[in-house]
Amino acid sequence: MRAGKRYNASRKLESDLASYSEHIQQQVRYRLIYLKKVEELNGENVTCQNLPRAIKLAAEENADPHPPSALSVSDGGNDG
Repeated sequence: MRAGKRYNASRKLESDLASYSEHIQQQVRYRLIYLKKVEELNGENVTCQNLPRAIKLAAEENADPHPPSALSVSDGGNDG
């Protein structure tokens, strides 16, 4: 049931993003990569201690030499 909710949320996100500029859409999708990895590894048990590991793994998987900080992933800041 949870996976279905995630899928529906993802589809809704895509339709909601359509009203924004391509630049904003790219920023949201970039952050979403990291948020999905955090959720995959930690579920809803996200802490300051486990964010760096999730970010590092997502960066490695996506060949991102300049991943965002834990702060920007956790609060939606824009440093990535």
